Amino acid sequence: MRSRVLTGIALVVGLVLWSRVGTAAAQFPEPKPGPEHKSLEPLVGKFKATVKMWLEPGKDPMTSEGTTTRKLIMNGLFLHEDFDGKFGGSTFTGMGIMGYDTMQKKYTGTWIDSMSTGYMAMEGTYDAKTKTFSMTMDDIDMATGKKVKMRDTLRIVDNDTQLQQFFRPGEGGKEMKVMEIEYKRIKK
Repeated sequence: MRSRVLTGIALVVGLVLWSRVGTAAAQFPEPKPGPEHKSLEPLVGKFKATVKMWLEPGKDPMTSEGTTTRKLIMNGLFLHEDFDGKFGGSTFTGMGIMGYDTMQKKYTGTWIDSMSTGYMAMEGTYDAKTKTFSMTMDDIDMATGKKVKMRDTLRIVDNDTQLQQFFRPGEGGKEMKVMEIEYKRIKK
């Protein structure tokens, strides 16, 4: 008898909680992709990546190649990126997530890779006229261990080509380009 009473109470509590969840869901409808999320669509696909990295000002860049695969996730709200390549003779893998935050009214993203133990958080804008995402982020200067502001741009050149450039403070605080990646769509 006691177990029936407890089961009945549990059932009533469950129904009350379920009705509140349903009410909360009605108050917070599922987000839908907007025009800002649509701006991410040209980035979707598999691309050959040609990387140039400047380790010292005035010196030739170190070059490498890899592949980037990007897809939309979470009902089109976010872009997921996987990068596979080589860096300095070692295997390099990275993963990024980017989306448009409707509450903050800006693009946000994160990046992690196999050559660091932290993650990079970024935020920025999209210019529809130039088809360019402009993001800023904090990075750690490997020589000093101090935080520095980095900036990157990702321009959609055409349906099959994108150009990403990374900038950070150089000597005297003057901004310098430290990396450039050209993405060429891999067609099946």
